[in-house]
Amino acid sequence: MYNPGMSERQKKAAWPWIIACIVGLPVLYVLSFGPAWWVAGYYENDVHAHQISHAIGRFYRPIRLVMDRSDFAFKAFCWYADLGPDFVRRRKAAQKRLDASSL
Repeated sequence: MYNPGMSERQKKAAWPWIIACIVGLPVLYVLSFGPAWWVAGYYENDVHAHQISHAIGRFYRPIRLVMDRSDFAFKAFCWYADLGPDFVRRRKAAQKRLDASSL
Protein backbone atom coordinates (compact mmCIF):
# COMPACT_ATOMS: atom_id res chain seq x y z
CA MET A 1 0.00 0.00 0.00
CA TYR A 2 1.46 3.30 -1.06
CA ASN A 3 1.52 6.17 1.39
CA PRO A 4 2.95 9.34 -0.18
CA GLY A 5 3.58 10.88 3.25
CA MET A 6 5.85 8.06 4.41
CA SER A 7 9.35 7.74 3.04
CA GLU A 8 11.23 4.47 2.57
CA ARG A 9 13.51 5.43 5.44
CA GLN A 10 10.54 5.76 7.79
CA LYS A 11 9.20 2.38 6.68
CA LYS A 12 12.55 0.71 7.35
CA ALA A 13 12.76 2.32 10.79
CA ALA A 14 9.58 0.53 11.89
CA TRP A 15 10.93 -3.00 11.38
CA PRO A 16 13.23 -3.07 14.44
CA TRP A 17 10.28 -2.05 16.60
CA ILE A 18 8.03 -4.69 15.10
CA ILE A 19 10.65 -7.40 15.67
CA ALA A 20 11.31 -6.14 19.20
CA CYS A 21 7.59 -6.44 19.99
CA ILE A 22 7.26 -9.88 18.42
CA VAL A 23 10.20 -11.19 20.46
CA GLY A 24 9.94 -8.98 23.54
CA LEU A 25 6.28 -9.31 24.46
CA PRO A 26 6.31 -13.11 24.85
CA VAL A 27 9.52 -12.87 26.89
CA LEU A 28 7.98 -10.23 29.15
CA TYR A 29 4.84 -12.37 29.51
CA VAL A 30 6.85 -15.36 30.74
CA LEU A 31 9.01 -13.21 33.02
CA SER A 32 5.93 -11.58 34.55
CA PHE A 33 4.83 -14.95 35.92
CA GLY A 34 7.12 -14.66 38.96
CA PRO A 35 5.93 -11.23 40.11
CA ALA A 36 2.30 -12.29 39.57
CA TRP A 37 2.93 -15.34 41.76
CA TRP A 38 4.44 -13.10 44.45
CA VAL A 39 1.46 -10.74 44.34
CA ALA A 40 -0.94 -13.67 44.63
CA GLY A 41 1.03 -14.94 47.63
CA TYR A 42 1.00 -11.53 49.27
CA TYR A 43 -2.78 -11.25 49.04
CA GLU A 44 -3.43 -14.87 49.98
CA ASN A 45 -5.34 -13.97 53.16
CA ASP A 46 -7.08 -10.95 51.64
CA VAL A 47 -10.85 -10.67 51.25
CA HIS A 48 -10.49 -10.68 47.45
CA ALA A 49 -7.90 -13.49 47.34
CA HIS A 50 -10.16 -15.77 45.31
CA GLN A 51 -10.76 -13.11 42.64
CA ILE A 52 -7.04 -12.26 42.48
CA SER A 53 -5.93 -15.87 42.16
CA HIS A 54 -8.66 -16.60 39.60
CA ALA A 55 -7.63 -13.64 37.42
CA ILE A 56 -3.95 -14.56 37.64
CA GLY A 57 -4.75 -18.20 36.91
CA ARG A 58 -6.71 -17.30 33.78
CA PHE A 59 -4.05 -14.92 32.50
CA TYR A 60 -1.25 -17.46 33.00
CA ARG A 61 -3.21 -20.51 31.81
CA PRO A 62 -0.84 -21.12 28.85
CA ILE A 63 2.10 -21.27 31.26
CA ARG A 64 0.17 -23.65 33.52
CA LEU A 65 -0.52 -25.91 30.54
CA VAL A 66 3.19 -26.00 29.68
CA MET A 67 4.00 -26.76 33.33
CA ASP A 68 1.50 -29.64 33.32
CA ARG A 69 3.12 -31.20 30.26
CA SER A 70 6.80 -30.77 31.12
CA ASP A 71 8.62 -31.67 34.33
CA PHE A 72 11.48 -29.41 33.33
CA ALA A 73 9.15 -26.43 32.81
CA PHE A 74 7.37 -27.20 36.07
CA LYS A 75 10.66 -27.21 38.02
CA ALA A 76 11.92 -24.10 36.23
CA PHE A 77 8.79 -22.06 36.92
CA CYS A 78 8.64 -23.24 40.54
CA TRP A 79 12.27 -22.24 40.98
CA TYR A 80 11.56 -18.83 39.46
CA ALA A 81 8.45 -18.33 41.60
CA ASP A 82 10.45 -19.17 44.74
CA LEU A 83 12.89 -16.34 44.00
CA GLY A 84 10.23 -13.94 45.22
CA PRO A 85 10.72 -11.37 47.91
CA ASP A 86 10.62 -12.26 51.56
CA PHE A 87 7.55 -10.10 52.24
CA VAL A 88 5.33 -13.04 51.30
CA ARG A 89 7.03 -15.29 53.83
CA ARG A 90 7.09 -12.53 56.46
CA ARG A 91 3.38 -11.82 56.02
CA LYS A 92 2.49 -15.50 56.34
CA ALA A 93 4.65 -15.80 59.48
CA ALA A 94 3.06 -12.69 60.97
CA GLN A 95 -0.40 -14.03 60.21
CA LYS A 96 0.45 -17.33 61.92
CA ARG A 97 1.66 -15.42 65.00
CA LEU A 98 -1.53 -13.37 65.00
CA ASP A 99 -3.67 -16.48 64.70
CA ALA A 100 -1.76 -18.21 67.49
CA SER A 101 -2.05 -15.21 69.83
CA SER A 102 -5.81 -14.94 69.28
CA LEU A 103 -6.42 -18.48 70.54
